[in-house]
Amino acid sequence: MMRPNLMICSASDRSLHHTWLDGDPKRNWDLYLSPYRPLSIAQPPDVSVGPLRDKQKFAALHDLLTEDQWWREYNNVMLVDEDIFAMPGTWSRFFDWTDRLDMRMMAPSLTANSIFSHPVTVQQPGHAVRRVSFIEIMMPSFRVDTLDLLLPTFALSPSGMGWGLDYLWAHLLDYSGIYIIDETPVTHWRPSAHTKNYGDEMNALLAKYHVRATEETFEVVL
Repeated sequence: MMRPNLMICSASDRSLHHTWLDGDPKRNWDLYLSPYRPLSIAQPPDVSVGPLRDKQKFAALHDLLTEDQWWREYNNVMLVDEDIFAMPGTWSRFFDWTDRLDMRMMAPSLTANSIFSHPVTVQQPGHAVRRVSFIEIMMPSFRVDTLDLLLPTFALSPSGMGWGLDYLWAHLLDYSGIYIIDETPVTHWRPSAHTKNYGDEMNALLAKYHVRATEETFEVVL
């Protein structure tokens, strides 16, 4: 039976997605793996595995999501990297928030011991939800109609890595309906191995579409 939410994980044998499934028997999300290296480890029967991709993350996701429409049956779709650790039940509690907010795009916060690049993404203790101007490309979750709107931007990244798309998405949404959920923090374990020409690609994208690189907490909701 299809669950209401979908997580698409860029995966290899180093992926932490097995830990996400533990301790969450009534989870409210389905898991689809998009492998960038062959998977030699057996997967649970209700985890879907796509073909081995031959492009970088967002170029591959653009192909996957434009070639078929199956993902449109879900309420929300998260595009998550493999090096995210979450305690049991965290993802389900995260998706529970989507029914409580006017959410268009959101992400869980990062624990203080995470490897992070953007301070706005780090958990603020004592808060549950913040309305923000920025969701990082590492694990954005989109309402399905928002993903439909933003999907063409996935093809704008020359490298396929998506550098700068997170700023562009917020700009295209007029900084509306974007949230970080501090109540459901996760941990990012590994630094990015793909940083060559990161600044050049991002700056070119932002200049082309007249986007400012803003990272703000507009409002503490709860």
